[in-house]
Amino acid sequence: MYDTADAADHQRITLRIPPGLHARLMAEAERNGRSLNAEVIARLEAGAADDPRPGIRPRTADVLGQLERENTRMREALAAIIRECERDGGESMRERVEAVVATAEKALRDL
Repeated sequence: MYDTADAADHQRITLRIPPGLHARLMAEAERNGRSLNAEVIARLEAGAADDPRPGIRPRTADVLGQLERENTRMREALAAIIRECERDGGESMRERVEAVVATAEKALRDL
């Protein structure tokens, strides 16, 4: 976390940002009780944290995690349906369910 006491030890840069982004960052800094500089540093540090998916924004990573959990839950539910269909001799249903699973997995990979 950024400590203003260490400010003398930090590199100074000039940064140009669009006015709308500046306004949003200022509002977030105020809500978080810190300076614009501290807000920007906190966000940069959060974005540079060790992430199993480098280059993916934290919100995107959260959504992907939710999708993966939902995919697992759906696969388990569909596997139960397949087992039930096999017991009842519903081979055509099994083929349809497997096609749905394959489509869902492809959609997840394509995100």
